[in-house]
Amino acid sequence: MLPLPPISIGDVLDLVVIGCGPAGLALAAESGKLGLKVGLIGPDLPFTNNYGVWEDEFKGIILAASF
Repeated sequence: MLPLPPISIGDVLDLVVIGCGPAGLALAAESGKLGLKVGLIGPDLPFTNNYGVWEDEFKGIILAASF
């Protein structure tokens, strides 16, 4: 994935999405495909799953007993 160019003061945008989670990224991507000039605001960190894990991931984080 290519890094996005930074938003500059004076840029005219059609849409500003705040949040770089799955929903924010999907909204920004689909809006861009429709031809909108989109700004995306979020931390400069890769998205980390913080809302759940797959069943097999529980073993790696010692939560298998919680089933």
